[in-house]
Amino acid sequence: MVAPQTIADTLYYGAGASIAALATDLSQYLDNQTTGASWHYEPSTAPRFNLTTEWTIDVVITCDNTDSGRLYNYSNIGLRLSAAGALEPILNGVVQTGITLPGIGATDEQFIISWAVRPNPDTTVAGDALITELTAWNLTDGQYETLVYTHVVRTSGTADQIWWASSIAGANAFTGAPNACRFSSAYHTPTETYEELGVASSAPTLVGVDRTEVVVPPRSTGIGDDGHYAGPVHARAAAASASNDLRQAGGLGLSLRSRPTHRGDRVGDGPWTIEDPDVAGSYLYLHWLRYVPVPPAANRLRVRALVQQWRTVGDHDTVITTALTLSQPGPVYRPPSSPITPRVHRQTVSRLNNDTSGATSGAWITFDLLRIARDTRGWTYVALAFRVTSPGGAGTTADQLWTIKAIEIDPIFLVVDDQQPGLGG
Repeated sequence: MVAPQTIADTLYYGAGASIAALATDLSQYLDNQTTGASWHYEPSTAPRFNLTTEWTIDVVITCDNTDSGRLYNYSNIGLRLSAAGALEPILNGVVQTGITLPGIGATDEQFIISWAVRPNPDTTVAGDALITELTAWNLTDGQYETLVYTHVVRTSGTADQIWWASSIAGANAFTGAPNACRFSSAYHTPTETYEELGVASSAPTLVGVDRTEVVVPPRSTGIGDDGHYAGPVHARAAAASASNDLRQAGGLGLSLRSRPTHRGDRVGDGPWTIEDPDVAGSYLYLHWLRYVPVPPAANRLRVRALVQQWRTVGDHDTVITTALTLSQPGPVYRPPSSPITPRVHRQTVSRLNNDTSGATSGAWITFDLLRIARDTRGWTYVALAFRVTSPGGAGTTADQLWTIKAIEIDPIFLVVDDQQPGLGG
């Protein structure tokens, strides 16, 4: 987890179980604030918070659905919480569109709240010059809510900067428990904020081959010139060349959802599906067919998909998802770049689950490593196929709905006995 005070754009950061602790500035400014009964503030003589086009305000609080009050206030902007968990930014003195804290109830729960503002690169008029991303995480039960919209630039102005109230006298004081607060002069993505103020992700599990840099002496050193023993230099150069074989092995693409929902009986998807001739009842969905280049040394693909499945009525069914690599785009058409004899490799994951239809529902599935079916250019077609089966219970597969929110494709090199790199086998 990154220490928030070590980030260069942090203008103020306080954390702790008391107002005295929260009023202690842990940022590089070390500019402690003045404490009130349940709030703390910095006088208007500190103009560093007077930002008009980009900022991020983060707070960590513990509250229930009866708590309310101002979380942040400075000149003409603020962040307020109303009863029942209504969270709203204030810009130029006007209350903006807000969200409800996810999962808030009658018992205390801990939340991270982030109000991140940045310039809109696609602005056309003054009314959409900035973009707001308002996000809240329920750390107690894991729920999440976010909202994105455009608005005008903030009007410049300085005043007292106040946390947990709207004035230095304590007007509209927050009735819950503050845990941390941070003001940043740059836009922070929701992922950054969660990693810095919430729970850091676990370290990834590496399935490919590690690569380390091999340093080769430059020619300017004279090492390897005539009269020198050049064997070690040549050996290091060969090792450096070999270690670069996966330099381009970055992610091969992220494909977001195509249609909001798909049905087990394929109604609405019929023109966009091809039946897999090798697996009865399984259909390739052209929504997710991708033609991607693969680094020559890679011999496996790691494919993950974010799946969400739910039903309208009845008992949920099994959604069987297959990831395929093909040397041509399906069994019907063979481009000139594809070999005469088609090659197909597949891995399958079956999932029986009810994710509900919520906007943040779903789960990642990871396929076993896929052998690569290349065409004559060294590229491959990556596709997803689906089959819905009923394990019994009420309802038909026509009532089973699902969608794919994202696909990740990563090329790797897997050490396999008796195989040369780059053969894709």
